[in-house]
Amino acid sequence: MTRFRWHLVNLLLLSASLLVCFLVAEAAVRIRYGNPHRFLSPQVRHIPTPYGYKPEPGQRTSYTLNKLVRTNSAGFRDSKEWTIPKPGGTFRIMIIGDSFTFGNGVNAEVRFSDLLEERLQRERINVEVLNASAGGWNLENQYPFFRTEGLTYEPDALVVAFFPN
Repeated sequence: MTRFRWHLVNLLLLSASLLVCFLVAEAAVRIRYGNPHRFLSPQVRHIPTPYGYKPEPGQRTSYTLNKLVRTNSAGFRDSKEWTIPKPGGTFRIMIIGDSFTFGNGVNAEVRFSDLLEERLQRERINVEVLNASAGGWNLENQYPFFRTEGLTYEPDALVVAFFPN
């Protein structure tokens, strides 16, 4: 066998081996994590603000990955309107965060903020949890949002959610 042929055979064997390895890795990842997400259109729309951006108010048919997003008149993912002034006797918690807090890729009712509100209300605590979040937000957006807009909702407690991503 000539030297050129020998290198060609080795190159083909290497290529075939890599292809098999990639196929096995792809199958393992799909078995472990499932198929890739389906993105439905349109994805969440945003509007410019003095603190960067936030979700566009009044969205009814936009998506985060393949989950429906509805935004209230404040522009946040909530089925209820945020009243000003807050209702008497209500303890209001505001949670500010990024895409994890927003619930990217999940239905709104399973976000931790919605589960927290549901749990506290089951305990007969008159509480509202306002989830003020947007994908990609960090302290450069969150702090100015809270100072310019968040305080108008009269929160009694503030939770700033950080996630290592």
